[in-house]
Amino acid sequence: MNHVRKWYTEDVFDPSSSAFRSILQVRKMHSNAFRSAESAQVSTATQADMMVTQWAFFGVLLTRGHRLGVRCSKEEEEGLVHFWKSIGYLLGIEDRFNLASGELEEVRARCEKLNEVMAAHLVSPPAHFPAMAEALLWGVHDIVPVVDPPAFTAFTYNMLGLPLPTLRLSWYSVFMLRLTEYNFSVLVHLPLVGRVLRCCQNGLLTLAITICTLYPSVPAFCGKVEKAVLKAMDGVLAVYHKIICYFPYSYSFKR
Repeated sequence: MNHVRKWYTEDVFDPSSSAFRSILQVRKMHSNAFRSAESAQVSTATQADMMVTQWAFFGVLLTRGHRLGVRCSKEEEEGLVHFWKSIGYLLGIEDRFNLASGELEEVRARCEKLNEVMAAHLVSPPAHFPAMAEALLWGVHDIVPVVDPPAFTAFTYNMLGLPLPTLRLSWYSVFMLRLTEYNFSVLVHLPLVGRVLRCCQNGLLTLAITICTLYPSVPAFCGKVEKAVLKAMDGVLAVYHKIICYFPYSYSFKR
């Protein structure tokens, strides 16, 4: 996330900028990873893999922006596409594999096609995908606590128009899912409230990234505290549920 923030806020073509140095660093990390994979005789990333990675950064935004709290003009969308075409070029993606190559609607159509491909793989994922995705999301959760993995998974399925898998959501996950949907679809689009919310949410995200960069042990500690608090709240709700279910005429959460 630190790298992407630099790319968006500075000139990636200016050799004196941190964004330019970030691009070089990412290229070096890619090269090291590819060499390590070759040495271990495992499959390495291809140009197609790089293209799919591009899709993850801007494809969903271009095709499902309204579900993510973003409403762009055509000019802004063209700027977004041009930006990621440049990033792809700098990271070594050939033009014929660059997802952002071509006119806006051509790029949008390719992104929609990739949406369908990814949706199909979510319906029938590889054997190890659920565990890997869950581990990744819990890692993100430690950095940005409002990202609740079960709620995020449900939100992704809803966004791509897929039926939810067998997924048991806790009361907290249901709350975070509804809050996320309402925030992106309504709140951030309100004239004054939306502007304030965007500033607050962007500020909190920046703060979270800064803390994780400077004090990496803080997220782990906060994660332990959060688990303890949620466990205590679950215990309180369980006791409350037993009490109100004891009386025959009391309201019950069961339906």
